[in-house]
Amino acid sequence: SDFIKTGSTPFSIQDFQGNSLLSFSDNKATFKNEVVSEVSVTARFFNALSDRHLKTNINTIEDSVLPFITSTPVYTFNYKKDPTIPVIGIMAQDVLDKNINDFNLVKKNGNGYYEIKESKMIYILWKAVQEQQKQIEALQARLEGEVNGEAND
Repeated sequence: SDFIKTGSTPFSIQDFQGNSLLSFSDNKATFKNEVVSEVSVTARFFNALSDRHLKTNINTIEDSVLPFITSTPVYTFNYKKDPTIPVIGIMAQDVLDKNINDFNLVKKNGNGYYEIKESKMIYILWKAVQEQQKQIEALQARLEGEVNGEAND
């Protein structure tokens, strides 16, 4: 079958005969010698370099991310290039309008279109779950107090 190989270009995938299947160079992806604007990659997992020894200026997020999550609509839509495939997602412009963009979640690509760094959104959702868990635990403690006849202010 196909063999993955990195070459002297920024990144390429080649078959056993050395034919280029997929390459990334100069802000464009080429699949079997045809420039594409969308690339789908399937893998068992993706790794992100995350060793504490490689980082500086490490801070926890103190501000709530829940207002960002609850005020950013999730849409269903179709891309104009392939209107038959339904897609779910958010709009980059909706993220730009929020102060959360201090995390550089949105950028403009070489064609002038906005892109969202979706992999970074995982950590915002992670933080939102932590916040909601604290709220749940506080409500559980309050409910247990009321059930046990304790007065709450």
